[in-house]
Amino acid sequence: MRLIRRLGPGDVPALLAHLLGLSQIDRRLRFCGAASDSLIRHYCATIDWGRSLLLGCFSGRNLVGAIHLLWSDPARSDAVEFTLSVDRQEKGKGIGTELLQRAMNTARSRGVSRLNFVCPAEDEPMQRLALKMGGRLLTDGVQVDGTIELARPTEMPAFAVAPAKEELRRSGTR
Repeated sequence: MRLIRRLGPGDVPALLAHLLGLSQIDRRLRFCGAASDSLIRHYCATIDWGRSLLLGCFSGRNLVGAIHLLWSDPARSDAVEFTLSVDRQEKGKGIGTELLQRAMNTARSRGVSRLNFVCPAEDEPMQRLALKMGGRLLTDGVQVDGTIELARPTEMPAFAVAPAKEELRRSGTR
């Protein structure tokens, strides 16, 4: 059974394990370049939780996919950057699609009108996913700049994104 929920600072060890478990090819696609273990550790240790929202897909206790939304300018919330990763053995099961759909709904509910991403030109699955979601792609042959325009916000069911563990603990819910 899969569970998609918001990630918080307490989930950094699971995120770190997920990203360190990516193959060198998948690391290059996710980080748009070579990503050593130390770079991944630094990335996880320096996430700006005030400007970020992360969603994770769990299979049992294992984080098998994650999407990171980053507000580059918190005062201007109309556009957000995102990155996405899915474990190799879990690819082709709709996890990337589900994470991106949830991220789009979450961003839309927060007034975001556009998601942006960059990926290497060889990352065809990411490009297909973006196109499936109505995205536009521009490429120079080396990298692809993608944009997904979001429809105006609508009411979103309260259950669309499960809260982070920290939020559950604070509210006394399990």
